[in-house]
Parts: sequence; structure tokens; C-alpha cells
Amino acid sequence: MNSDRPVLEAKELTKQFSGFVALKDFSVQIPKGSITAVIGPNGAGKSTFFHLVTGLHAPTSGKVLHNGEDMTALPPSQRVSRGIARTFQGVRLFPAMTVLENVLVACRGQGRGGVGNALFRPRAFRRAERQRIEWAYSCLSFVSPSLYRRANELAFHLPYGEQRRVELARALATQPEVLILDEPAAGLSQVERKELSSFLERIAARGITVVLIEHDMRLVMSLAERVVVLNHGVKIAEGSPAEVRQDPQVIASYLGTSGFEQAPVGTVDGAPGLREGDRYAVAP
Repeated sequence: MNSDRPVLEAKELTKQFSGFVALKDFSVQIPKGSITAVIGPNGAGKSTFFHLVTGLHAPTSGKVLHNGEDMTALPPSQRVSRGIARTFQGVRLFPAMTVLENVLVACRGQGRGGVGNALFRPRAFRRAERQRIEWAYSCLSFVSPSLYRRANELAFHLPYGEQRRVELARALATQPEVLILDEPAAGLSQVERKELSSFLERIAARGITVVLIEHDMRLVMSLAERVVVLNHGVKIAEGSPAEVRQDPQVIASYLGTSGFEQAPVGTVDGAPGLREGDRYAVAP
């Protein structure tokens, strides 16, 4: 295998919705084990790019490659199996399930579960269940010791910041090679943002590639190794944080002359966490 080959690559991706071009001829290479931030104003095409990578949308044209192999036509479930995990802008947990149960949903690949084993190989089934539970606890503990202690609480009882951590633990439970995060710092306090930054550095150190959309420029500039800037569906810049923050087109279209000094901070009180009865979906 060529060690220089990107773990994730977009080749001339275009997505058009009823005449509106959300993303146009977008290409990028994501190195293995790196932290890459995708930034830009609202409507720039960032989430569209994530949808194309994870299979929620099919591109109008172009390709998505994983370790050099074309996965453009694969459904989302097969992309998860290949190691592509994602979290979304809003919390997408099962509110009526416990913290542990939410993570167990993503542990399908651990052990030998299933109805057949439960009926005809009960010992193997019980062993597989223990393995799944142990793995789920490991993921919770790795993200935050507090989640480990609250594993048996219902998800909607947790504060918003803790709910976001549960989503991270669930994504890790799929054993991803690439972790795609859509505004992971939104709604977090400054302390929680620092903890998030430390967590992302820890998983990158373990070889997991991180790609994130983020509006907190302080977080982006201190954490990301590469920054990609989109505007009106077109890539206008790509480079190191230092290169991007000095790019005249980026400053004019997105950051402004003081954009890095006045990075937006998400609301902490009243953040849109889960409540009992909310509709929900599983990520990724």
C-alpha cells in the first residue's frame, strides 16, 4: 500500500438541487491521521460535502474515494462498515434509551450477536454481548469518565454538552478510520471546547482521521493541520491555518479583518439538547 495515498479523497464533486448548485467541482485529499477543518459561511456547501462523503446524497458528478477505492455508489451503511463515521449538527440520540444503550446501537460489529446465535449458540451469544458491552464502556470512558459513571442514565437527562459526548462515543464504537464531525463545538462552553480539542488530538494521535465543519475559528486555528474554505459551493482556499488566515479572498468573503479575534461562540444555556418525546435518528 502507498503510505502517501490519502485516506479520503473527493474528486471534482458537484451536487445540484433543482438548478441550484450546492457544490461545484470540489476536490480535496485528506491525509491519514490528520485533522482537517472545512470552513465557510452558511450555505457554502460544507454540509453538502459531508452528505456526499457519508452517502446521504448522491453526487451529480464526481467521485468519493476511500483509501484509493471508489465508494461513490455505496449506501451509508456500507460506508460505516468501511470506517466512515459521522456526527451531525444537532443531537441525534435515542432519548428514551440509556447512555450505554445509545452506544451499543453502534456496536453491531462487535462479537457474534444475532437471533441465530441467541437460539442455537447461547454461550457464544452471551460472550458476544459481554464483548459489546465492554467495548461500549471503553468508548464512553475514553471520551469522558463522567459518561462512564452515567452510563445507565437516560440520554435526555444529560446536559447538552454530555449528550454531544455520547454522540462522539457512539461514533467511536463503530471503530472508524475517518471521523466526520459537523460543528462539534456548537453550544459548548469554553471549558467543554477545550476538552473537545484535547479529545480530538487524542484520537488523531491514535491514527483516526478527523474532518470537521466548525465556526469557532479559535478552535480551528489551534487544532486543524489543514483548513479548506468553501464559498458559494466553490473551494476558494486550502492550506495551513497560517496560510488560510492570511488569504485575501478568505478574509473578504468569510472571516473579515478581525474574524479570528471575534470567533463566534455557541449558546450554552438553552442549547437544543434532547427532551423526552423528541424525534431522533441514529448517526452516522
